[in-house]
Amino acid sequence: MDTSLARGIIAASVDGPVLTITIDNPGKRGALLPDSYRAIGDLVRSASSDPAVRAVIITGDDKAFSSGMDIDVFLDEGTRQTHPELGVRDTLIDIEYMAQSIVRAAVPVIAAVEGACAGIGASVAFLCDLIVAGEKAFFTLPFTAIGLIPDGGVLATLTASVGRHRAMDMVLRHTRISARDAYDFGLVTQLAPDALATARDIAQGLTLSPREAVGRTKAAVNQASLAQMSRSLESEAMVQTRLLGSPEHAEGAAAFREKRRPRFT
Repeated sequence: MDTSLARGIIAASVDGPVLTITIDNPGKRGALLPDSYRAIGDLVRSASSDPAVRAVIITGDDKAFSSGMDIDVFLDEGTRQTHPELGVRDTLIDIEYMAQSIVRAAVPVIAAVEGACAGIGASVAFLCDLIVAGEKAFFTLPFTAIGLIPDGGVLATLTASVGRHRAMDMVLRHTRISARDAYDFGLVTQLAPDALATARDIAQGLTLSPREAVGRTKAAVNQASLAQMSRSLESEAMVQTRLLGSPEHAEGAAAFREKRRPRFT
């Protein structure tokens, strides 16, 4: 397993048959950077092709899995202000690459979530095959508050897990879902005092079954439940590219950074 694929705030370690990918950005509650998506995708793909790896865990720290995209870094990148389309395309391509890597991986991918799991960070968690949540974890998708649509495949994965109306409530009203409610809704697999320790126990338990049987079972479930995943990712990218250059997004992002109520027209 090639852990040298880790970069930026994305760290990786291997313990026996389990690869753990850590979002290591405690100063910004696990906010993801533009190069984070490609790094996660590369690591998952490397694990998938390594017969010694039997499971992958994606986690953050005890305060947050990920608070979402680092808006400051994203907006300041390159010539973003004068050419809003530049940088956006590459980021959305990397997000799609990460999403497909997780869903198509030949091994189970487990999210171990403590604290905040928001925005694109929640999208990453929902892509995983199993989600273990700490008792104080919570989930929220405030994309429309900054003039965007949810991306990272979340429109497909969330709806597959909780159904249309609960998904609508989360994405339109930015409802903050507690770990307990997420479990009751079928979004979270298991609640635990220590999400990472429990995820490690689950990962080890998965090694008791043959790797190919586990991988093909995962693929069969995803084929049945996420048949529209590729189309959803394409639609997200198309709409998001337009919205990222809109005045509404500029105002929403500015209001977020300035901690004020946005003034949409």
